[in-house]
Amino acid sequence: MGTPVKRVVTDPERCVCCNLCIRVCPCETANVAIDKDRRITIAVDPKYCTLCGKCIPVCRISARRIEEVPGEELKPGSPPVPTDAAIEAAFIALDKDTEPKRHIDCGACGSDSCLGMARKIALNVNFPVNCSVKAKADIMQEHRRNLELYRKNAEYIELVHEIGTTLLAVNDEDFSEVMQNALDALRATLEGSGAHVWKTKKDADGIKLKRIYGYPLREETGHPEFDDKLLPGWIGELSRGRNVGRNLVIMSETEKKLFRAGGVASVLVVPIFIKGKFWGAISVNSAFERSFGEEDVAVVTAGGMLIASSILEKELTESLIEAKEAALAGTQAKSDFLSKMSHEIRTPMNAIIGMTRIAENTGDIDKLKYCLSMIKGSSTHLLGIINDILDMSKIEAGKFDLDSAPFNLEKTLSGICDIIDEKIEQKNQVLNIFPALDMPTYYRGDDLRLAQVLTNLLSNAAKFTPEDGRITVRVEEIEQKKDVSRLRFSVADTGIGMTDEQRARIFSPFQQADKNITRRFGGTGLGLAISKNIVEKMNGRIWVASEPGKGSSFIFEVELARTKPQSEKDFASEARKLFPKGLHILVVEDDPELLDQLVQGLKKFGMTPDSAKNGAEAEKLAAEHSYDAVFVEARLSSVPEDKGLAGETGLKTAETLSRLLDPEKIIMLCSFLEWNRIEEKAVALGIKRRLGKPVFLSTLFEAISPTAEVARSADKDETRPDFSGIFLLLAEDIDINREIFRAILEDTGINIETAENGKIAVNMFRENPEKYDIIIMDVQMPEMDGIEATQAIRAMATKEAKNIPIVAMTANVFREDIERCLLAGMNDHLKKPVEEKALLEKIGYFTGK
Repeated sequence: MGTPVKRVVTDPERCVCCNLCIRVCPCETANVAIDKDRRITIAVDPKYCTLCGKCIPVCRISARRIEEVPGEELKPGSPPVPTDAAIEAAFIALDKDTEPKRHIDCGACGSDSCLGMARKIALNVNFPVNCSVKAKADIMQEHRRNLELYRKNAEYIELVHEIGTTLLAVNDEDFSEVMQNALDALRATLEGSGAHVWKTKKDADGIKLKRIYGYPLREETGHPEFDDKLLPGWIGELSRGRNVGRNLVIMSETEKKLFRAGGVASVLVVPIFIKGKFWGAISVNSAFERSFGEEDVAVVTAGGMLIASSILEKELTESLIEAKEAALAGTQAKSDFLSKMSHEIRTPMNAIIGMTRIAENTGDIDKLKYCLSMIKGSSTHLLGIINDILDMSKIEAGKFDLDSAPFNLEKTLSGICDIIDEKIEQKNQVLNIFPALDMPTYYRGDDLRLAQVLTNLLSNAAKFTPEDGRITVRVEEIEQKKDVSRLRFSVADTGIGMTDEQRARIFSPFQQADKNITRRFGGTGLGLAISKNIVEKMNGRIWVASEPGKGSSFIFEVELARTKPQSEKDFASEARKLFPKGLHILVVEDDPELLDQLVQGLKKFGMTPDSAKNGAEAEKLAAEHSYDAVFVEARLSSVPEDKGLAGETGLKTAETLSRLLDPEKIIMLCSFLEWNRIEEKAVALGIKRRLGKPVFLSTLFEAISPTAEVARSADKDETRPDFSGIFLLLAEDIDINREIFRAILEDTGINIETAENGKIAVNMFRENPEKYDIIIMDVQMPEMDGIEATQAIRAMATKEAKNIPIVAMTANVFREDIERCLLAGMNDHLKKPVEEKALLEKIGYFTGK
């Protein structure tokens, strides 16, 4: 083995010692880089001496360090020698065209002299990067500039690190303050007067940038947001990823006016993109005219990304917390709801079971009637609870749809009064409904759902209004466009009212105004949520105005298509034809609104109305005039003793007037229940006529028409349909349901045969298809359900099988359930529990009776 020698370890074949090796400082004061042609470029850091005495040689050809390794001692080879012409050309390339320039020997290029570097260039070994032909003073000045740049970059790196570290550790409570501090640090480092965070905001006019954080807190531009109208072109440039830098020299007049107002002379705005989308921007303002360099842009971009990321993280965290709280609140609300439902369902169930036991053990006919009355009321209440739950489940499942059919608004409102009158009567409350007399009568829409909303609002009003309170309903048409009308309904009461906090959650499902509501008043807490859904499906809205102790007003608007039946009466014209000379009519009414409604309606008919607010006034007028008709409010308030007739009511007033006028001319103004209460006494006085509430033009016309009594008698004479000769096949697996079905149809003369499941029903029809006129088919039955049974019947090769009406009977009233029945071949459906009126109508329709 030879002695250790210096040689190129990795490439000994190409170079052992070519005399073109350079020195590299192991203290990293000089660095070696290789260009694409594998020629070495030395980048020297001028802060340090490159001749520290510890340098090691590096081969310029192989770019490998020369190390001492064991091996055979090798002698240096003969280095190539460049020509003088080539060296001269190298000097010219180095811009060293004069002799002084060729002997500066600054050491910047890493060669020991300019001649050494020229020789390397001539041999095509290296090109200088840091060759300088400047004077020594210029070199020192450049050195100082480089040091300043280094210091500045170090500060920027430290700033970004500080912003990132601070924002990562911040909590929600201190976020705004920390954001202010981060922007202040960014401003101070860039020697600016302010720094701001802007976030994109979209509206009808396009994209805007809205300030969400800033330092200082004052708005330097004078505007919390800007768009292309305020700063034309800025958002377009930023959204394309371009920075916007301005100072007063290059600002437009619009920009100058805006920024001068805030004391800004220069501004840099850097866009921020998150996942490729334009999120917003970070801006730095300066009170002095200046330009912003690449380093400034880089640090603003880096700091901006950290700030934007922290804001996004905060927003996401807040959203997750809100979602979690909403989910927990929803879970708690549903838990409370289930608890309430347990109470709500058990209450009527206990009443039904208890009253059934009492009825079984009593021989007293009056007690039996009382028990049956309580059972009916509790059953109706229980059915209402179940309907609310089903409606809410349909809403949450996205299966809640509305029907559309022509309907008479007057009949809808009258039907609602029939439903709610009993509750009103029990608490001696006053209910008035004031439909605008000039609005159309017929519309197209889902009148049952509209009635459901009004019934719910009226039920709540009656529930939360104390005895002797007042409930007022107003209906008006507020807008017409093409064939659609927008109607406004308001239900106002004098009840307990609500706080703002209670109003905020009153339309949420599974919620009530407060936790004591269920204990005090009962209810599911679903009615208003269902009502809101119905109203919104009718392109409307619902809201409430309320104050504790001063009652509530629920207002909702819906859109309904207008329609007109072929034979709609114009009651005003009919009245004028019937009474061309008009009638002289007295109205005794102490409610100003109802009095005005009656007077205006009578004037439309061409009548001459007089009015009295109490019995004393009415008696005086009746003594002076011979009236053709007199309307008397049944619930006329009592009058003070100083006016006489103390304690007088409507019936007493009517009794007094009957001595002055023909009793047949007196018409009591009252609800159906009120009339039931006073009818016997009224008839004894000779008073047989009534005008129901609410008052419509049609009912007012009937009241004054000489045929009104005949029409009312015909209405009261509701005869049961005659279904004798009709054979009905009922497929129902529950015994009690079959018994109820028979009981409903008992006095119609219909012939009923029953089957306990679909299979039996199919066999019965197959044996005698000509016998049956209609089939009522329960959908859910054992062995063979109603769908399968219907399909089996329709598949039979007889005309009776193809044509016999089959009506489904099901508790599932979702639209898809009904459609499944129709697709199976059924003609229609009845919902459970079966309503008597609906059953009679279906049988009559399909059998022609």
